[in-house]
Order: sequence, then structure tokens, then C-alpha cells
Amino acid sequence: MKGIPVGAVISDGTNSITIASADAVDVTGWALDGLTVTPPAGSHDDFTITVTATATEESNGDTADSTATINVVVHENLPTNTASDVVTTDEDQQLQGNVLLNDSDGDNVLLVDHITVNNTDYAVGQTVSLSNGTLVVNQDGSYTFDPVKDWSGDVPTITYTTNTGATETLDIDVVAVADKPTISISVGDMSKTDAVESNHSLVTSATNNTPAQNKVIADAIGLDGVQQGVNPVANVALGSNNDTSDTDSLFVGTNYNDTFYGGAGDDVFVGGRQNDSFYGDDGRSTTQ
Repeated sequence: MKGIPVGAVISDGTNSITIASADAVDVTGWALDGLTVTPPAGSHDDFTITVTATATEESNGDTADSTATINVVVHENLPTNTASDVVTTDEDQQLQGNVLLNDSDGDNVLLVDHITVNNTDYAVGQTVSLSNGTLVVNQDGSYTFDPVKDWSGDVPTITYTTNTGATETLDIDVVAVADKPTISISVGDMSKTDAVESNHSLVTSATNNTPAQNKVIADAIGLDGVQQGVNPVANVALGSNNDTSDTDSLFVGTNYNDTFYGGAGDDVFVGGRQNDSFYGDDGRSTTQ
């Protein structure tokens, strides 16, 4: 046989030769009805095989040759078409997908042979532990990625190799999601001091007094001063943001809805006939 291209393989299932030159190949004694010729890998060229058969006369050894030609048309295998996968998932959410959904091959059922991450090869179905999560890619192309809690960013590129030798990539981006805030409220210790009976009649008359008269009352019961509006109108606010008075003060309101802001001292609040609000600080006593 002659004309078989260099690099092609001829075989009868038992014997096999890889063609190394343009010389003829002797297949005498082979199973001629089972011969196959496989073109060189990647070859697209048609070729013609010349087959010479020699018959020998047993009685006198005469020989006679006959020649036939076989035109071989090379049909290239359909290529594996792949496309990269770029996916996004939210923080703290498991990601699932399949890298083969956008790949195809007309001659083969595509499968994943192995994957490569950070220059390390992993078998299909193997759990890959990364600093930012765990990854599993299966033979059928399905995969899961579980990110580390509260982590966001780019996962190292995953390269997968198919059973046809084609390679492609999977890139995963984990997007940060704002967590609901945790709110804590600290409430200081509350304390109540009952009015001293001997002072009760003094402070209850304070709403009808002038600031000077109430200063006398404040001095009498051991307070430092008076918080009272001059010619008060309805709904007064005395003090400001708990920091106006850090001394022991007498707060005197009106007969309307008043708001009192005490400081860190021991304060006495005298409200009128309506609903009043008292805001104190550490170390206070209240009287109405």
C-alpha cells in the first residue's frame, strides 16, 4: 500500500503501523478485510491510496500484480464550541449553574474532564476549598459555589477542560449587600425621690410666683437656682438638650403643656395643670 500520508495510522485491529515516510507499506498476512486508516491528527487533506496485490502461481512461482486506487476524502470532526461564563451572585448566597450550557460539539456529548484553579488541577466532583468559599464542579458541568459569610469580591478564575480537550473559563463575582443594622438602646437607671412634706406647700405655689419669689423657695430647700420663664406663655420649654443646668435647680412651668430639660444635678420640677414632660440626667429627683 502506498500513498498513505505521513503520520496516519493503518491497522487491522491486531497489527498497527504509524506511517513515517512515503514508502510503501507491506501488509502481507494482515486481516485485509478489517483494515482501517486514520489520517494524521489535524489533517484536512484528502489523499489516494494505491493498493498493489500480488498473486503467485504455486506450481512454478510465477507472479502477477494487480493495482487499485482508493480515494480517501477526509471529513473533519466538528469542533467544540465554547463560551466563557461570567456570573454574579449576592453576598452570603449559594451560587448554582452549569458551565456547559453555552458550549456545544456536533460529534461528542460534552463533559467536564477536570478543572484548574490557581494553577492547581482538581477532579470533577471534588470540593475545592478557597479562601473566599468552596467550589464543586461536576462532570455534567453543573457547579455550586458557597461564599464565605460576609465576603464579597472576585473568585479566582476557574478553567475547565472538556472531554474533547477544549478549555474555557468561569468567573464569579460576589456582590456586597448591606446588612440590616443592629440597634441597641441603653437606658440609664431610674430613681424617684418623694417630695419632702415640709417643702410641699412651698413648691406647689411656685407657678404663681415671680422668679425672684421662687428663688427664695429654691434657697430654702437647698437648690442652686430657678429655671422659669418671665411672663411665660403657653407651652414653654425650659433648659436645652439636658445641658443647660447641671446644678440643683427649681424648674417652674405654666398651666399648659410644658417641657423641662434638667442636667446632671438634683432638680425639682413644678408643672401646671396640663401634661408636662421632664428630661433629667444622672442624679435627679422629681416633684410635681
